[in-house]
Amino acid sequence: MRPRSTARRASAVLVLALGPSLASCAHWRQQWVAPEMVVDQERPKLIQVARKDGTRLVLRNPAVVQDSLVGTNGMVRLAVPLTDVDHLSTRRGSSLPAAILLPVGVILGLGGWIAATWN
Repeated sequence: MRPRSTARRASAVLVLALGPSLASCAHWRQQWVAPEMVVDQERPKLIQVARKDGTRLVLRNPAVVQDSLVGTNGMVRLAVPLTDVDHLSTRRGSSLPAAILLPVGVILGLGGWIAATWN
């Protein structure tokens, strides 16, 4: 077997074993308090805004300015009147799956690398 082929196979095994462990188990969690309280107290980096008309948008670095919820979506700065907001959701993640998957991925990755490079 050629050295390059072995190195590629070992790299592929490592990526496949470690890739899932790096994935975040994050989800949107609806907040049951006023939007201004969520933004002022939790200071989330991302929020999902559900408007009363049913549309949703994600704002980065949100802030309450006067009577509006202000943030950026991509390169665009947006302001949504608080009266148009039905509810907010914040991004939540669980570190437990990552804490379990990372060591398992490392062990499987090392085992796969050893198997791929074994002569």
